[in-house]
Amino acid sequence: MNEGIVYGALLYAMSFTFYVKRQRVLDTPTAKALSAAIGRAEVAGRALGEPPSASLVSETPSAYWEVRLYHRYKQGNRRRERCIATKNSVGGHFWVEDASGRVPVLIEGAEWWLEKRKWRARKGDAISERARAWVTALGVDWSKHDLRLEEECVEEGGPVYVLGTLSAAPDVLDASARRRRGVRAFFTQLLTNPLQSGPLGDSLSTAIEKLRAGALQGQARLQALGELPPWLRAAERVVLWRGARRDPFVISNSGERRLARRLGWWGIATTAGGSALMLAGLSDLLK
Repeated sequence: MNEGIVYGALLYAMSFTFYVKRQRVLDTPTAKALSAAIGRAEVAGRALGEPPSASLVSETPSAYWEVRLYHRYKQGNRRRERCIATKNSVGGHFWVEDASGRVPVLIEGAEWWLEKRKWRARKGDAISERARAWVTALGVDWSKHDLRLEEECVEEGGPVYVLGTLSAAPDVLDASARRRRGVRAFFTQLLTNPLQSGPLGDSLSTAIEKLRAGALQGQARLQALGELPPWLRAAERVVLWRGARRDPFVISNSGERRLARRLGWWGIATTAGGSALMLAGLSDLLK
């Protein structure tokens, strides 16, 4: 099948996810931190880290931050760019506080829509010593390569918007226990169904190794979830998180209306791009 049609269809399908998230953002009423109903919830307020940490490049006190390092290189007559490393803050949660109180947010699985700050090596942009040490540890020199650093952060005490699932703390822990059982079942099946040797067995072994690695990573995350602080274990505590059904879980440092506009523009862009690729692919097929 023509690649233009395939990629166009994928972009077109992606556009619907942006429209769905935009509608969820607009349709969900903003609730107070201490009076939001169990289920899908939208909370806005100021972000509080526990504890806050300084971001890597700008050293801004943040409840959460993430940094990506990009390298620009020449391939033929074109200049391309690829992400070669990422780093983020260690904490697995932060708090959203408004006039009524505050509610914890478990950030695993969140989709982040944060304002970006950029630094380019070619322009001589100054970066912190921590960021320079991190780049050097990766085996590249900030002053000699065509690099770009991109930082996103939820500033400590700054505005934050969260659309997610509000659940009682015991429900969150029960969901993590069910996922643990799924990991154990995977390993049980793996051990009771040994693979055959040979070319086919070798390819299956490679696939299983990838699945095993993913399962181990998931198990480590679940262990961390089980070792969360005492406030999560309190029966009266509620938590904002991604939910057991993987409903939209969006965190942004812009307001509801601005986020809805950004999602809408991404929906339009992916619709237009998908349509153009599909039309180009159909045109090639008809030639």
